[in-house]
Amino acid sequence: MKKKKDLKAENFAMKAELIANGGLLGGKSDVPDEIENQFLKHVLEYERAPYVKTKSLIPEFPSEDSLNDKELEKELARLIGELASQHIQYGLCKKLPIRIAYKYLTEEYINGEVKLLKGGGNTFIDGCSGDCPSCFQVDYCDSVSEIWEKDELEKERRLIGNIK
Repeated sequence: MKKKKDLKAENFAMKAELIANGGLLGGKSDVPDEIENQFLKHVLEYERAPYVKTKSLIPEFPSEDSLNDKELEKELARLIGELASQHIQYGLCKKLPIRIAYKYLTEEYINGEVKLLKGGGNTFIDGCSGDCPSCFQVDYCDSVSEIWEKDELEKERRLIGNIK
């Protein structure tokens, strides 16, 4: 175990790196130095991890419109398994129809980038950008009502053309 003085210095250096790279840290904390050290190491692991093309991590999948419902269900399960093998955890809305989920993963998510964590940490796909009016999951999301009044959301969705 490191000496208290060494831990404080290491924690200070890690905090300085985070702040220098645009990170924000809260004020004074009552967290023991050892716990803070572990936390900061995890945060820095994530911050230092390289971005890689998601498409490079998993094999190609058939398009959503080429699959019947049974095939689609099987391919979605296979896709989720492939993502999980790369430490990418699936977490789209539970009420989201599988056809929409599969299409999102194979047409949008797959063309993006993801941080690849060497320490075995996970990346989590929830599909949430924080922009409810333009979200592909908005009609199936339980959280949207905590953020938006129904009328205001509909008004915004009409403005951007994202309404059924």
